[in-house]
Amino acid sequence: YYPDFRCFYGTDATFLDKKDLEGKKIESSESALMAEIFRDMGIELAGSVNTNTYKSLISGNIDGAESSFSEFICNNYDQYIHFVTKNDAWCLPDVMIINTENLTSLSKEDREAVEKCAQSTYQYQKQSMEQFHKVWVETLTEEPEVSFSEGVFR
Repeated sequence: YYPDFRCFYGTDATFLDKKDLEGKKIESSESALMAEIFRDMGIELAGSVNTNTYKSLISGNIDGAESSFSEFICNNYDQYIHFVTKNDAWCLPDVMIINTENLTSLSKEDREAVEKCAQSTYQYQKQSMEQFHKVWVETLTEEPEVSFSEGVFR
């Protein structure tokens, strides 16, 4: 599916580029891919502390967090975390339709049905995600207590 963009956020600092993240302890999903990306950027991966991100931030257990923008918004983090930076360095799909082994085990008709459904839902999800981004980026940009930035992490 069309990927959501990722973002870095914190309570007292804006992360605008890789230098702002070097040596920082950042919460994110625990995966081999994220561990590799963070290691290459000089970031300490804190793993998913997620039980209370805000508490972890204000207690100093983590310096910031990273997630999909949708997760940031849907968890209402903008209500108490006032520095958020769009990460344009990578977009990761949140949903996989089917793995290759399962797809090739299906009949030709079933494969075609799965592919047709995937194409149709992809277009719908892409349009919905673009609208979601537009509305929430505008909302955060207009909120005086939130600093929304677009970072450069390449």
